[in-house]
Order: sequence, then C-alpha cells, then structure tokens
Amino acid sequence: MANQRHDYFYIKDAVDMEKIETKPEEIVEEQPKASFLDKLKPHKLKILIGILGVLILVGAVFGIYKYAQRQIPLEPTEEPTLEVATPTPDPTADWETYTNTKYGFSIRYPKNYTSQEYGPSGPSSIQVQLKSTEAGIDINIFWLGESPAYNMSLTEWYNDFLTAEMPYTSYGSQSGLEYTERKEIEIGGVKGIQLRQMGEYGVLADILLPLPNAVVEIGIDYDVIETPEVQQILSTFKFLEEERFVCPENNRVDCMPIVDEERKWYCSEEYLDWAKENCPEFTITQ
Repeated sequence: MANQRHDYFYIKDAVDMEKIETKPEEIVEEQPKASFLDKLKPHKLKILIGILGVLILVGAVFGIYKYAQRQIPLEPTEEPTLEVATPTPDPTADWETYTNTKYGFSIRYPKNYTSQEYGPSGPSSIQVQLKSTEAGIDINIFWLGESPAYNMSLTEWYNDFLTAEMPYTSYGSQSGLEYTERKEIEIGGVKGIQLRQMGEYGVLADILLPLPNAVVEIGIDYDVIETPEVQQILSTFKFLEEERFVCPENNRVDCMPIVDEERKWYCSEEYLDWAKENCPEFTITQ
C-alpha cells in the first residue's frame, strides 16, 4: 500500500514536470501573398519612364512621316476619259457606181470620172472604161470569156502567166508584149496576179483575176497604179454575191488544175451539183 502511494506521487510529479517543461507551440500568423500590382510598385517610376519614351519615339516617327509627305508633291490623279468611237467617214460615199448584172460585178469611181461600156471585141465579152480627163487616168476592165492566145485555152493562158519566169514574152494574138514583173494581188475577194506589161501602149499594170469560166483583166498605167485614188477605186471592185450560182457561158467548168481558192469554189461539190441541175448541157473538165 505504501509502495502504491509512493508510485502515485512519483507519476504525478513526473506529469507535473512535463507540464511545466512543455511550452505551448508558437502560433505563426500566415502572411497574405503580394499581388502582381504590389510587386510592380517598386518599379513604378521605371515603367512610367519607359512608356513615356515609347510615346516620344512613336511621335517622332509620325512627325517625320508627315513632314516627308509635305515635301513630296502628290501628282494629280487624272480621271479616266471615256473615249467614244467616232465612225470613220467613207471617202467613197458620194461616188458613182457602175454595176453589171449580166457578168456580176460592180465598181465605184469619183464624180470627176466617166464610165463607158463597150460590147464584145475579140476575146473580151465586155469592156468598161473609167476615165478621168483631169488626172489623165484610164482604168480599163475586160471580161475575157475566151483565151487571147489562139493556141491555148483560157485556163492554160492564165497558168502560163502564173508560172512563167520573168521576163516573159507572150505569144499568139498578143505576141510582142513583154512582162517583166509579177506579184500576187487580191481584188473583190479573188486572188490573182499583177503584171508589169511593156508594149506599144507604154508600160501598163495588167491585173488578172481568174474565175471558173472567165478571167477579169484590169489595165492601168503603171505610173499611177499605186496612187491612193486608184487604189481606192480598185478597193471598191466586187463580185455580186448572187453571181456565185451562175451557169458558165460555154456550159463548161475547167477543174484541172485547180490553181486558186476562187476556182476551188466553182469546182466544189455544192456548185457542181447546182450547175448539173440548172445549166443545160453542163460539162466538167477534170
């Protein structure tokens, strides 16, 4: 019993000693975290100086740009003008017109010219003369239905001029004529040749336009062939469109050989079928 009492006091004293030696834990107050703006406060002056520097730099650049603009004069902008196409006046509008419905061609000429038509003569079925007494110009148009050379057909006669070496001397009914130049030409949509002819009537420009049953020959003084007035007159020469379907005078079409585009039309299947049906005793050479 005494030992138990002693132990009790011993334990009590130990507990009391522990209480005396044990200090209460110190309470550490948690400090609030600093915000982003609080962190910037120590650097406020530096930031303001930086912003002010940027503004000054931007203002300087803008001022230089505006100054440069004032120094460079701006070119006035031209407003686009609307161009209105003015129709070109036709210089042949008041000219006279010669038309031959039988042979299917027409040509225009100035009012100071006269036109005269002549009947058949030799190989020519018709001759039309345009004459200007003021300018001293004669333009003669011949519709050749036969060959001028007695020993050649009309096609052979034309092909002879087409292929001969220049200078060339013709034979037959036109013997003695010398041709020294040749060039291609197109009049009224027909391709032909222009020759420089030397003979008893002087130096002429001789134009030959081949058709399936004829050759149109145009003779003009060589000295005036290239003048603007003569070229303007020749540009008005045309074959009448309705004459594309006409029977040949001798009821024959020569399709051998085919030497140009114009002859190809009259030897085409379309024309030959029409001619066989509408032209009595129609024949084809091929």
